[in-house]
Amino acid sequence: MTYELNINNIEETKKLISSAIAKMVNADDIKINEIFYYTGLKKWSLKISYSSAGKTYYGSMDINCNGTILRYQEREV
Repeated sequence: MTYELNINNIEETKKLISSAIAKMVNADDIKINEIFYYTGLKKWSLKISYSSAGKTYYGSMDINCNGTILRYQEREV
């Protein structure tokens, strides 16, 4: 990701994050279940869910304001 994530336009930020994750995990039905911005740390934390190859996955990630993924973790349900 090479864009600035912006809390003032949260819907656009969600779309950018979803499209980036879709490319990473090869899924189209990504749902952002929870999104939170840590002001002091200047990072986003979010929980997602998606399906791929007939399996459902839940994931969580932390992203810097500049779009750098700090942590990504997923598990199959």
